Amino acid sequence: MHRQILFTADDLGAAKATVAAARLRAQNPLVHIEAHPSEVTAANVRALVTGRTRTIGVVLPALSRWFFARVLEGIQDALLERRYDLALYGAPPNSPTRREMFEHFLSRKRFDGIIAVGIEPRTHELERLVDFGKPVVSVGGYDAGTNAVSIDDTAAGRRFDPGLSRTRINCHLFPVDAGKPSIGPDACRLSGSIC
Repeated sequence: MHRQILFTADDLGAAKATVAAARLRAQNPLVHIEAHPSEVTAANVRALVTGRTRTIGVVLPALSRWFFARVLEGIQDALLERRYDLALYGAPPNSPTRREMFEHFLSRKRFDGIIAVGIEPRTHELERLVDFGKPVVSVGGYDAGTNAVSIDDTAAGRRFDPGLSRTRINCHLFPVDAGKPSIGPDACRLSGSIC
């Protein structure tokens, strides 16, 4: 649509994207239109030309636990060193926030890739991650369709407390989806403990 028809003098000072979206919604309410008002910058133009955002989405179940905070710190340092932005999403188990994140935010594909840390995805969530169509790295016990990074909990425990070399560390299976077990350490980390 030609912009002279779309904008009038009354629109001065308003974001063009917002005005255009409102006018086009009024013209055809059956079409879903989402406005993204932002300034034109070198990064925006580069993203439009290359299709890359230089943003990595990071999904964590909890930020209040020491394990996830430390992992996030390491991810942030690595991304900053490479001049990537970080978009952080909390995905607490069985929460409306988590459902919204998997159903809507990931589908916008505003990332060059996703790092999923210890979220123990259900089957349909893992499918959404894989269907994302961009690189996905999972830190935890699941790797179907993703690049997985696992942590040797026994070695990590020994480093934290050398006395653990004489202690047996148990890992348990926890039900997640229709009888499909989940590896215990992720569940333990979510609770803030070492299995």
